[in-house]
Amino acid sequence: MTPEFLDKVREMTKQFFALPVEEKQKYLREVNDIQGYGNDTIFSEQQTLDWSDRLYLSVYPEEHRKLKFWPQNPKSFR
Repeated sequence: MTPEFLDKVREMTKQFFALPVEEKQKYLREVNDIQGYGNDTIFSEQQTLDWSDRLYLSVYPEEHRKLKFWPQNPKSFR
């Protein structure tokens, strides 16, 4: 992958995570699945940390792709 391509991927990712929560939640992962948008809560002895938003998408093999979790916004994401 070229550095230019990776820069584009990073920019699209920043745009996705800058969206309102309601928009990101359209791609919520299903129970017992890792693909999709989610917020993984981390529990420590002192507090609950809930700052780990993530978007997990399988790319290869193609039959493992679940396009319903691939954001339509920003438009260039897909």
